[in-house]
Amino acid sequence: MPQNKKHHFVPKFYLRNFSGDGKSIGIYNISSQRVISKGNLRNQCYRDYFYGKDLTVEHALAGMEGAAAELINNTILKNEAVPRPFSAEHIILSHFIVLQAARTSYEADAMAESTDKLFKTIYRGQFDDLDQYEIGFEDPVLMSLQVASRMVPAVYDLKIKLLRNDSGLGLITSDNPIVRHNQHFEGNEHAGHTGLGQAGLQIFLPLSPKYLILLYDAQTYKIGEKNCRVVTISSSDDVAALNELQWLNAHENIYFSEGEEASVHAQALRAVRRRRDEKTSVKEHPLANREPDPEPETTRGLLHEFRPGLDVRLKVGFMKIRRRPKHQRHDFRPAPERDSDYSDLVEEFGRLLAAKKVAPEDFFAFAAKHRPATPR
Repeated sequence: MPQNKKHHFVPKFYLRNFSGDGKSIGIYNISSQRVISKGNLRNQCYRDYFYGKDLTVEHALAGMEGAAAELINNTILKNEAVPRPFSAEHIILSHFIVLQAARTSYEADAMAESTDKLFKTIYRGQFDDLDQYEIGFEDPVLMSLQVASRMVPAVYDLKIKLLRNDSGLGLITSDNPIVRHNQHFEGNEHAGHTGLGQAGLQIFLPLSPKYLILLYDAQTYKIGEKNCRVVTISSSDDVAALNELQWLNAHENIYFSEGEEASVHAQALRAVRRRRDEKTSVKEHPLANREPDPEPETTRGLLHEFRPGLDVRLKVGFMKIRRRPKHQRHDFRPAPERDSDYSDLVEEFGRLLAAKKVAPEDFFAFAAKHRPATPR
């Protein structure tokens, strides 16, 4: 086999934390409804040359994985140590989470689906039989990673807590393990609300059957005690609710530790039927009070592309929506930005990063120069 042919889009070090022996892992394949109690861990979550044959991106991701593995395994899991705001560990965790979400087979398919829908919406009236074709890019995952790499600072303002599972029911994961949710805006089917800079954002990542790292908008949610960075979960119902996020977010497979077969089977019966077929949504909004279009047989409007929310009403005892969140819910509009000034700062830095005028590590110096305070 050629060297580095197998490109894993979920790192082996991560899946190994759900394995009893470091070599096998429990698998539930969603389409076949088949359970494999001891699947080969090395053969999970990969595609051949997924990031290209020149291996540049693969090597860069491998370097990021090494730093993340050290942090997750030897600091967070071993010592229950949560990264301090704006520390080196915080930056490593933020990069891992944002880029991991952008590098999966699910995200590649979602990017391809989004591109196809956008182009077909734009050119629907100009070409016949568009539905016979799939319109997209050759390597959508590379575009996804390129965009995500510029957006990492958008999550620096989110608060981080570690959830410790003492319920007796193990946490599960999937081939698309980073779950972006927005409990404050859930049920809003008219617009997106899980953008990295949007108010009410929650990011869930199970780290093992016992631990889950959570990033969240602290101006919207209250989680555990104010100064406690580790929150204990003793309710199996709360763990089941967190597991349901994985069921609804997964691409093809759920992964679990040995001994969880019965609970995985039971939850599959409830959760699989609520999984969405579409990964993206594209809506066209005509422009109100516009001048007549100078070109005949053309229309003008706004296109809104977003990721539909998960079909879940998340209720867990350890997390509450604040009585007076900074941003109020709107049922027919996207969630607003958590901090519009900070979002503008991230966007400008992203443009400079794309132009290779700055490096990722320059962000805090850039922020200090252009804004008096660092993100909250």
